[in-house]
Amino acid sequence: MASGAGRPGAVARRLDESLRYDAPSPHIGRTTTEAVEIDGIVIPADAKVLLLIGAADRDPERFTDPDRFDLNRGEAPHVAFGVGIHTCIGQPLAKLEAELVLTALARHTETLAVDGTPTRQLNNWLRGFATLPIVATPARDVAR
Repeated sequence: MASGAGRPGAVARRLDESLRYDAPSPHIGRTTTEAVEIDGIVIPADAKVLLLIGAADRDPERFTDPDRFDLNRGEAPHVAFGVGIHTCIGQPLAKLEAELVLTALARHTETLAVDGTPTRQLNNWLRGFATLPIVATPARDVAR
């Protein structure tokens, strides 16, 4: 596990980079309610559009070296959970749960490493792992 994982804000910042780099839902469908023009192209009302969240979070105009996974990035916010009125209502709970688990892992382990070949869960809408074999070395000085 990266050093400094227990610093205040470090887990949240690193979780955000993970979400930016590999969004759990890389695309989402929407229907336009009115005609809209984007870069000179008119999308009519009631058109089906596919928003590529994964591509937005790799935009080189927003992120320096966007295809590099950088746990110390701390740049512009990702859109992995949507934005504005389309923000996922479960985002605060999902992030809190992940931060609590990752903080506990950082506190109770010295190292974590992939130990085998991860396999992706096959799903057209959500990304995730069916298997993610890891090996953990317990922390030596954890107060129980």
